[in-house]
Amino acid sequence: FRGEGFERALLEWLRGLPQPVRCAYESGCTGFWLSRFLEGAGVACGVVAVPTMPRSPRDRRHKNDRRDAAVVLREMCNPASDVSYVWVPDPQTEGARDLARAADAAARDVRSARQRVSMLLLKHGFAWCERTPSGNLRKTWTREWR
Repeated sequence: FRGEGFERALLEWLRGLPQPVRCAYESGCTGFWLSRFLEGAGVACGVVAVPTMPRSPRDRRHKNDRRDAAVVLREMCNPASDVSYVWVPDPQTEGARDLARAADAAARDVRSARQRVSMLLLKHGFAWCERTPSGNLRKTWTREWR
């Protein structure tokens, strides 16, 4: 199932299968909207925590969707499986988590860029040596520093 509106085609396909139907997919960057959509339509859908999925050395070397789907199916059918399912947050909680992650990534990017600029200046002989009256080195990235 691919392309725009694939979730409707997926739901129709799932409804055509012998009932009850249970499905799962790997957690990842796509979020939880598909799980919420299917659960809202009455289809049990779990999101598998990837680190809990057993992986053979072959699976680690040759990762592909077909092999991953086979592992998810095998673990869903195995009553002794150690696979964990993640909590599916509501859209507001998921959005807040996404925003917090984006803010954290932006702060890391700023720190990294400042480090690169500082090292470039130092390489070309521009060292910050200003000191406070108590003798401590003044902070960088202030108005005075700029």
